[in-house]
Amino acid sequence: MAALAVAAPVQAQGDYPTQTIRLIVGFAPGAIADLSARQLAPRLSQELGVPVIVENRAGAAGLLANEFVARAAPDGYTVLYHDSGLVTAPALGRDLNYDYKTDLTPVGIAVSGAFFIYGSPGNPANTIEEVVSELKENPGKYFYGSSGNGVLNHIAFEMFLQATGTKANHVPYQGSGPVMVDIMANRVDLSMSSAPGVLPQYKEGLLKIYAYGGEERSPLLPDVPTISETVAPGFTAANWFGLAVPSGTEDAIVARLSEALVASTQDPDFAAAMEKEGAEVVGIAGDEARDFIAKQAATWAEVIERAGLKQ
Repeated sequence: MAALAVAAPVQAQGDYPTQTIRLIVGFAPGAIADLSARQLAPRLSQELGVPVIVENRAGAAGLLANEFVARAAPDGYTVLYHDSGLVTAPALGRDLNYDYKTDLTPVGIAVSGAFFIYGSPGNPANTIEEVVSELKENPGKYFYGSSGNGVLNHIAFEMFLQATGTKANHVPYQGSGPVMVDIMANRVDLSMSSAPGVLPQYKEGLLKIYAYGGEERSPLLPDVPTISETVAPGFTAANWFGLAVPSGTEDAIVARLSEALVASTQDPDFAAAMEKEGAEVVGIAGDEARDFIAKQAATWAEVIERAGLKQ
């Protein structure tokens, strides 16, 4: 009887999950965050044995979704699918109604999508080395666009300028679409984007792609060199996406979700689907994921401080 009494609470935890899990995505349908979440959700469902549905709560560059989950019941049925804005927003001085370090518990990191540096078809530079030479020879002459002040492709481009000792003028837009329009029209010179945002136009000859911010060359464009192998050794710039739950969620539930996440990302079909979107599988959880988040937070905070970025 004593053994049964001890075992009962463990059995209760082991019953999780018993109902539909909501995967909260802070971005609109069609964004890389949404696309990767929708590839992950059915695999999580298969691992967990219950439906996992994607719910879009777009707004404030994902911060509305972060706050929503931070305030949700810590029962494992409301799970956040966040991007690296989780750690950049505090470094930018954003007025947040939550603290990701105390109000959210990381489950794991699913995928990462590095940025391409691309530019206008009328740019005189044809290689990343020539881009850096142009920027050095003409400080302040060139303009780069971003999806908005303080978004990751803004911070990442600042990191590129810091790494290469160059300068350029920032032009913030309301989203990636207007940036692309002005790039193709030669009104803005340079920008950064993940693969889905540039590959169609690049293949039509409407813009130039200079380099890739991943550790290795992208399989989608293997002829495009990395920034690291050309002008800034060790340079990487990528957005990453992971799962988190409200603080206070039982350790057993976090562990169950972590196991499901890692198992889901090990599916070869998932990796293939992510490759088509220009993303790479990370698939880490536990201490490894927490260390990853801490290192990313420190890296981006240093870039933000050096660039004097605030929101």
